[in-house]
Amino acid sequence: MKAQIKHNGCELEVDMPSCEGLCNTFSKYSDAAAPCCKEMSSRNVTIDLQCTKGGTIPYTYTHVEQCGCGQTPCTLHAEHYGRRKRSYVLP
Repeated sequence: MKAQIKHNGCELEVDMPSCEGLCNTFSKYSDAAAPCCKEMSSRNVTIDLQCTKGGTIPYTYTHVEQCGCGQTPCTLHAEHYGRRKRSYVLP
């Protein structure tokens, strides 16, 4: 998905992978007990945010590299459906 990263008056749109959804279970079917698809590996990525007054500043974020099925049950929220673009405003 595309994400708009904003920090100190600077911003940049990046492709940001994410993990979401349910994993299949074979021992007992239950929506409530199904484990989540979640981040299995990630790495820090540094990008240059473009500033409105000109110039750039470096910014480091966690980039998801691999998703997989974890043992933690998950809950689906209606707000997750249909979202393709996110905006991140950082302190």
